[in-house]
Amino acid sequence: MELKFAKSKDKFKWNNFVKKSSLGSFLQSWQWGDFQESIGNKTYRFKITEKGKIIATILLISQKLPKNLSWLYSPRGPVLGVQNWELRIGQDLISKISQIARKERAVFLRFEPKQTPELKLKIPFQFRKAVPVQPVNTLILNLEKSETGLLAQMHHKTRYNIRLSERKGVTIRTADNNQSDIDRFYEMLAATSKRNKIKIFPKKYYQQMLKLLFQNKMLELLIAEYKGKPIAGIMVSFFGPEAAYLHGASLYQFRGLMAPHLLQWQAICRAKERGCQRYDFWGIMPQNQPRHKWAGITRFKKGFGGEEINYLGCLDLVYLPFWYYLYKSGNFIKRMI
Repeated sequence: MELKFAKSKDKFKWNNFVKKSSLGSFLQSWQWGDFQESIGNKTYRFKITEKGKIIATILLISQKLPKNLSWLYSPRGPVLGVQNWELRIGQDLISKISQIARKERAVFLRFEPKQTPELKLKIPFQFRKAVPVQPVNTLILNLEKSETGLLAQMHHKTRYNIRLSERKGVTIRTADNNQSDIDRFYEMLAATSKRNKIKIFPKKYYQQMLKLLFQNKMLELLIAEYKGKPIAGIMVSFFGPEAAYLHGASLYQFRGLMAPHLLQWQAICRAKERGCQRYDFWGIMPQNQPRHKWAGITRFKKGFGGEEINYLGCLDLVYLPFWYYLYKSGNFIKRMI
């Protein structure tokens, strides 16, 4: 068994392995690393091979902090080809990452594997539970049914709203990778952010994401229009057997046109056309929390059907306890100034 840095020539085998793994995600794709580098983050890619065959991979992202510090993050990683993480794999990987941590002056390492509590991942190190970055609770729609079958399993109100949107003249188009479409989408995103009091990334983040992933046929921006005016939009990723709804926005004054319902349905149909087997709605509220801030969006998503999946969440390995305490307490930036 060997642990090595992956090189650009490994790109195809890397992606092929991640796509086939039950723990794989587009967040561990080679292109996601390229995207992170384009927005100023440093990345490290490790592959673990046995007899020349990849058995595990991990994309590691170094995120900057003040005082020339950083933290290391593996979104939906590591990716394993087997269900249990062998002791040696874990030891070798953590040892290698620790070397990088010293070089990067990392406060902590954060793993966020695509793993459910039922799938026991044996990590022989003292990790701490942390506040999740990616959604812990999500909804996965099985796309192996026909479009008729998918419509039939929806809540009747969801089916009605899809058809209502069509009758009212809402149309859906796949946006080109151009500045005009990004500008329109970001304007709607900013309006949605203000209305729902949610944080969004700077425009450059979405620009770079669309630029790099669109050209690799891994991302689409779908725009809903009414009488030629954009009124809603969603970004959807496509990677291997899975599509995922990542970002959405809509204009409140056109809420009666039910454009978000039609957008999601068209995204589901696009995923089927691409041969995807699953559609990830990317985040719902935790169980038994009816007053959660995601209650409304959760009702919307559940209207399409699907199975609720719950992941383990974040696991932190702390390197610098004092700075980690400040980071967790929210006093980090304050102490840095």
